[in-house]
Amino acid sequence: MVKYILVRLRRGLTQGLRGYYKNIPDLNNLGLKDIEQIFENIETYHDFNRIDPEINFIFYEDYPVPNVYIDNMVIKWRGLIEIPKSGVYRFFVEADDGAQLLLNKKIVIDALDNMATKKIYSNELFLHEGLLEIEIKYYNTGVFGYIVLGWNRNNGVEEIIPSKYLYALEGSSVIISNVPKDYRVKLIFNGVVYEGYTRGGLILFPLYHENKIHFIGEGKLYVYDSKGDIIYESPLIQDMSPGDVYALRIFENS
Repeated sequence: MVKYILVRLRRGLTQGLRGYYKNIPDLNNLGLKDIEQIFENIETYHDFNRIDPEINFIFYEDYPVPNVYIDNMVIKWRGLIEIPKSGVYRFFVEADDGAQLLLNKKIVIDALDNMATKKIYSNELFLHEGLLEIEIKYYNTGVFGYIVLGWNRNNGVEEIIPSKYLYALEGSSVIISNVPKDYRVKLIFNGVVYEGYTRGGLILFPLYHENKIHFIGEGKLYVYDSKGDIIYESPLIQDMSPGDVYALRIFENS
């Protein structure tokens, strides 16, 4: 008799936020609607990306990151933020030039038309313990740039949001290894069905839906043999995310 067990080898989340960096010629001459469109597409069309531990930057070098000049620079950071305890939070952004903060796709600070370095606060927000999606949009014109993202938690001390509360994705796909040849795997993630494809002996599930990478959610995997019969159904994985790597372990009982 054959027994199957699914083992997670790597979590898809790592500390920090993923930043997408891009140069836009004549950024000064663009309107806010044009800039918003750039941010909408920057995850696909960018000049550089990396994981930044926290949002606390002074930009003064000609090339803050490879291939991106400081003047006419746009950056979008995206990931998850952990709310460590339910309560009232107030966020702030201090930026030169423009910035915008979104939580779960809702704008909480809108300062894209801010052209001076000053601290701008959100309203007080009651947030429940857990994870929220976070996006920070930022652009800079000129030879100096500056941005800080912080919060005040439950009427405590104002601080830059530490890296330990920020999470980015290691990749855009869930990966399954050790699946026998000619077997097929199906994934249901947040109610959407994904069919995997094989590459280099691995089965990959790019978690794109409506042209967006989806973050943490509920996932379930089904393994089919070469005859099309289900030979393994995983338990519900409540914290699956892109970048997760799993292995299908196969045990034969004598």
